[in-house]
Amino acid sequence: MFSNSSSSSSKNIVTKTISNERLQAELNDRDHQINELKKKLYDSKTNQTDELNSEIIFLRTKLEQAEHLANEYKAQLHTQTLKTSANNSRNHLSEIELEKIRVRLQKRIEELEPLPELLKQAELKNEKLQKRLSEQSNYLTQPTLLDRFKDNHLSSDDNNQTLQR
Repeated sequence: MFSNSSSSSSKNIVTKTISNERLQAELNDRDHQINELKKKLYDSKTNQTDELNSEIIFLRTKLEQAEHLANEYKAQLHTQTLKTSANNSRNHLSEIELEKIRVRLQKRIEELEPLPELLKQAELKNEKLQKRLSEQSNYLTQPTLLDRFKDNHLSSDDNNQTLQR
């Protein structure tokens, strides 16, 4: 009986040892799988981090380009604003100059407005003077009584002299 029990006990020990070895192998296998999963997770995180870093670098570059472009647009806007302001100032000065010229011309027009009437009056006076001059000229060219008398007198003196001779 004793040998049976000893054999049974040995079997139990062997079975337990095999079970322990098998469990230890499974445990080691599981540890290996866990380590592999940890490595994959680390690699995945590293890849994701690398991808995120690449994307961050790309986005930073795009942001810098956009900021540079925005600064260029601001500079162009500022330049255009200055040009517009200068043009407005020039236009304002031109408007002031034009207003001064308009006022000066308006005064000149006001000075010249009476001239047509004065010209008409002068022409009328001229016509009257021309008529008077013409009348006087006609009067002076017409033989007057005195001239006729002189002419007659001279003629008679000539006749008398001719007769006396």
